[in-house]
Amino acid sequence: MRTLAILLALLVSTSSAAYKLSVAVAPSIVTGDVDPVLAPWAGRAVAEMLSWEISMVQTIRVIDPATLESKLASWDTRTDIGANEIDDARSAGQKIDAEAVLVPRLEKRGSQATLKMAVVVHKNLQDRVVNLEVKGADDAILGLLRMQVVNTMDSLAIPIPPAVRQMAATRFKTKWEAVMEYGRGLKSLSEGNKEEGLRHMQETMRLDPNIPAAVVRTKTLEKELNR
Repeated sequence: MRTLAILLALLVSTSSAAYKLSVAVAPSIVTGDVDPVLAPWAGRAVAEMLSWEISMVQTIRVIDPATLESKLASWDTRTDIGANEIDDARSAGQKIDAEAVLVPRLEKRGSQATLKMAVVVHKNLQDRVVNLEVKGADDAILGLLRMQVVNTMDSLAIPIPPAVRQMAATRFKTKWEAVMEYGRGLKSLSEGNKEEGLRHMQETMRLDPNIPAAVVRTKTLEKELNR
């Protein structure tokens, strides 16, 4: 199976040096042993985390996942990645000029998780879909994805920023509870409660201090609240 990194690398490698591939990440569909109230927020947390990590690759321009979600109708009700989800992601991506839309689906069962991802590409008036899947312990699922991407880029001799390589090598685990806590923070912020949102983001960093998206969220909130 061709992986996410192969597809994105090939798309970029055929363009000029100054070109940046525009990518957007949809909120992850989250199913299984997860509080249904928090599941959509955990999905948004996954989208923000992936977006920040992808943005470290200099040849990629990442679009705010909230911008993409605003074009996805009733996304909270989705339970799988089917033809309708692919079509909706493609349509939403075109509206915000995203050449590739990443559509994750995370299923948690006990301490195990499966992360599936459809990469929906619309470039040069051509459409294609590439599927990716990793399985493992819930704390390791994002790390498995990172390692697969880095290993594939290495095999293609695609330059990898040192920060990205170090993250893949040293951050094999992202605590599941940190993902959920980040989601709680996003939920609080959506309700206009910045104080509670900050507390959740600080707790996210306590659980896992190496999540770039949480660092940015926390610093931004601290500045807004004069902390």
